[in-house]
Amino acid sequence: MSKSAYEKRMFIGNNKNYHHLLTFDQGKDGSIYCSFPTFKNIIWQTISNENGTYAIKSETAENAGKLSIHGNGRIHISEYGPSKKYQLILYGNRLRSEENKNNGVRHLFTIFPQEQYCIPPNSPAFSRSKDHVLNFEQMNPFVMIFFAVPVMKNYNTRIQLIFHTDDLQDPQQPLLGYDKIRLRNHDIIWLCYKPKHFDKWPKKKHTYVIMMDLMLLCTLELKSVRMKNSDA
Repeated sequence: MSKSAYEKRMFIGNNKNYHHLLTFDQGKDGSIYCSFPTFKNIIWQTISNENGTYAIKSETAENAGKLSIHGNGRIHISEYGPSKKYQLILYGNRLRSEENKNNGVRHLFTIFPQEQYCIPPNSPAFSRSKDHVLNFEQMNPFVMIFFAVPVMKNYNTRIQLIFHTDDLQDPQQPLLGYDKIRLRNHDIIWLCYKPKHFDKWPKKKHTYVIMMDLMLLCTLELKSVRMKNSDA
């Protein structure tokens, strides 16, 4: 991923070591790009529908690469290099309208990360002013959900997620944290939670990135205008 003024790195740590989880960037056409230092360890998952039969589809990459979520709604995972091998080509809500006048809302991906990430030796956390750092008192297995919401003035964002209480470690306090990362045209809103029985990190240092249709109700309140968008 090339460096730009909108590139944002995300780190996670516990007051001692801050691991580089991923990096976001966004192009003029609304496309969002995401790179991972542990790209080759990622298991990419989605739900396929073949003749009415649903199944989990998994892919891996042999080389380093990036996740591209284009403004036209097309998603693909590509490896760096001349071959540019594409995997898991999907489609979803547009991040940018065909007329290039409006920005869209969508779920980007859900991640169950590995225990060890990456500590850049020459550029650790806080070495760049735009680094986004999450600090936990104790590092335990967790899941993060990422959404893209358009950047607009005078608006409030409300995300409605429905969990089954049997799937949560603490139904009374389901979220471990949440925040946003500002890009060129969108805010990346992330939510972190701990599912029940997630007491161990993924085996073999795998990171699971899940891309599927999640129902998202995002209400944007702009003075006298109210718009509702759903990512389904």
